[in-house]
Amino acid sequence: MLSIGNPNLLPVAVTPGTLDETKTEAARAYVNHPRGVTLKGETATISKIYDGFSENFGGSEGGIRAHLMLYADPALAKAIKQVEDFDYASDWGLKDR
Repeated sequence: MLSIGNPNLLPVAVTPGTLDETKTEAARAYVNHPRGVTLKGETATISKIYDGFSENFGGSEGGIRAHLMLYADPALAKAIKQVEDFDYASDWGLKDR
C-alpha cells in the first residue's frame, strides 16, 4: 500500500554494493522533505512511520530524534534539536488515486 507520507520508491535496483549509499541517500531525501518532517513552532510533525516502526529507530522518541538529526540538513537538524514535541501524521490519499 502506498501513502504520500512514505519514502519514495526507488527507481533503480539495489545491489549489495550500493545498499548503504542508497539507504543513506533515500533517508536524507525523505527526512529533508515535508513528507518526512514539517516544523511548526516547537512541534515537529513527522510521518506515522516513525511511530508504527519506532523499534527501527531506537524504540524511543530520543532514537527517532537522533535518526532525524543524522539525516537532516544542518538547518533542519538545528531546528529538530529544539523541538519539544513530535506529532505523528500520515496521508493515505495516494491509495485512493
